Order: sequence, then structure tokens, then C-alpha cells
Amino acid sequence: MAILPTSGKKDKDRCWVKFWNPATKSRSPKTPYLYHPEIEPVTFGFGYDPSSETYKVVALLFSVDNDYHPHPVKVYNMGSDSWRSILAFPIFPSPFCSDGIYLNGALIWSGHHYVSHLDRAGDWDKFAIVSLDLATETYAELSVPPLEMPSALMPSLDLLKDCLCVSHVKNKTHFVLWQFGVDKSWTCLLNVNYEYISTPRHSLRCASCMSGNGNVLLLIEDGAILYDLTENRVELRVEIPTNIYCYHD
Repeated sequence: MAILPTSGKKDKDRCWVKFWNPATKSRSPKTPYLYHPEIEPVTFGFGYDPSSETYKVVALLFSVDNDYHPHPVKVYNMGSDSWRSILAFPIFPSPFCSDGIYLNGALIWSGHHYVSHLDRAGDWDKFAIVSLDLATETYAELSVPPLEMPSALMPSLDLLKDCLCVSHVKNKTHFVLWQFGVDKSWTCLLNVNYEYISTPRHSLRCASCMSGNGNVLLLIEDGAILYDLTENRVELRVEIPTNIYCYHD
């Protein structure tokens, strides 16, 4: 099951969602409109609530003009006739906020705590990860890995092999990848110099997926790198034409 959020050219202040089942190739009617005047952009999360046996869509809205204003959150239950408001999101979402990551009945986003405008630049020591329990619709803050040096680049939150992962730039020279384990602690999976993998730090986007034998796929600006975590070396480098765009969940 997936969702297809969309809006028309004449509907810049509102959008709607359709549910799509890839197995049956069936689509639901569009949901009621979600209005977000003068608030841009909207990021969505989608997951299953086992307590009510229903799918839920969560819309996180935030204003680009007022970074430190509490960000409204709307919830839509599949089959209902309206969006509901719940408590505002407790942190400021990442500037280029991706859709919420669904894991174990919760949706998870990254961001940072509200700070004064004087502390705004590079204040990633206040990096935070927040989960929204779809059953209780309450928030909880998760622990974060030890980000040793603040960076102008916001850490990236991803999902690899059903585990949360955080990647970030260290000392402007290294790409570091952390994994959140079942014991709720962070383990460093990768700490590699950009020169070693012959990649400028601004071009390495994120870790996309990880295989069972310990290889991790790193997305870069013009392609991808397959890195062997066991042998600590580059296995394969693939170039992707710039007119081809890749998306992953």
C-alpha cells in the first residue's frame, strides 16, 4: 500500500491524497482537501495503526517564513471524511524534510530543537529525532548518535534493513554512518574519508540501502557507490546520467 499526494495548478493552497495498492493496481478516491494557505511545503508520513486496524496519513506542515513557529500536524484515517488536527510537531523539521519513516507502528522524522535566531547557523548539536506513535498519536524523542562536530550540512535520517540510520559530515573530511540497534543504542557502521572514495563531500547524498553481506549503497550526485563494510573498501562505482532521477523510501 502507498499514498499519492497531489495538487493541481489551481490548488496551490490545498492538496489531497489517494491510496494506491501496487499488488492490485487499484486506487482509492481522493481524500478531502488538506488546506495549507501560505504554508510550504508539506511532508507526508504513511503507516498502519494495528490498534485500530487502519491506515493513517500524517501531514506535517511548516512555514518557510517562520522557522521557529510550532508546526501544525494533520491526520487522516483511511475511509474517514476529514483531516484531524493533533498536537503540533515538537521540533523544527529538517530544512529539506523528507517524508516520515514508518517503523514499528510509528512515523519518524528528524530535525532540531527550537533555538534563537542568533544560534541558527550550524547548530546541529541540537539535532533531534522524534517518533509519532500512530496508535496513541503522541510524540517521543529518540536518542541521537554522538555528532562530534557541528556541520553546515544537516544530518540525514534513513532506514536501512529495518533499522534507523543517521549519516553526517565529520570535520569536513569524513562521511559517517550510524545505525540504531534493537538495544536502542547507536553503532558506527562507516567512517570514511571522502578522498578515499574519490568523492567530494557535497556530492555524497545518503546511504540508500544495505545488503545482507554487509555492503551499503551510497548515493552520490552523479551515480552510486557500493561500499563493502567488512573489507572497508569500494566494491563498485556506477555513473548515472544526470537526466535520470532516483527516488527511494
